[in-house]
Amino acid sequence: MSSPYKRCLCGMMRVRKGTICWGIFSIFMGFLLLLDYLADYLNGYPHSIGTFGSLTSLVAGVFTVYGALNRRPNFLLPQVMTGVYGILFTIIAVPINFVYMTSDERTPAEQTVAKGHVVSYLLAGLIEVYTTRVTYMCFKHFKYQAKCIV
Repeated sequence: MSSPYKRCLCGMMRVRKGTICWGIFSIFMGFLLLLDYLADYLNGYPHSIGTFGSLTSLVAGVFTVYGALNRRPNFLLPQVMTGVYGILFTIIAVPINFVYMTSDERTPAEQTVAKGHVVSYLLAGLIEVYTTRVTYMCFKHFKYQAKCIV
């Protein structure tokens, strides 16, 4: 069984604290993306899918912070599911962008942009795998720890 006191991020912080930090980062990014999509909406460019994604990130982050602080394992599951969704998106997006990048009809500028997308998707996917693993380790400990009567 894993412990929330096990070190992660190369020994810089414990798993529970890393889960809390990832939840706070998700809240922050969800809020910033929501503001960005709100500005686009006010300028006449609605992005309903992007708004849904930013709200999902915001809610999952709030649940993650609450669950990690109060040792409530089921509140960590939305963050794990969001991570799995991000990993699946990366698995699908990288080959599509790679095919787009190698097609003959594309200009060199378009191919350079596609290369940048591939690299950013791969980096985001690696970060998502790691943070989902840390959140799941925290979930597993809270879920299966011995129940003590004090």
